Amino acid sequence: MWFSAIKLAVQAGSHIYKQRQKTKMLMADAESRHAEKLANGELEYKKEIIASNDKGWKDEFVLILVSLPILLLVWSVFSSDPNIKTK
Repeated sequence: MWFSAIKLAVQAGSHIYKQRQKTKMLMADAESRHAEKLANGELEYKKEIIASNDKGWKDEFVLILVSLPILLLVWSVFSSDPNIKTK
């Protein structure tokens, strides 16, 4: 009984270890292919698009526009001003 449980645990452990090694190998292959595409210039345009999106202000502007009504609603709930509650 104990031997079968130990054997099962060892088999499960070895299977998990093999899968992790396989995953590491696949990730290394993917990084290699990505580096080749960068070296060939295939991904340069995408890299520039990502860099320009990081410098943009549109996301922050939309966040402010969406957050303002929520902040006004919170202010109207917790303030003691009767005029703001009617607005």
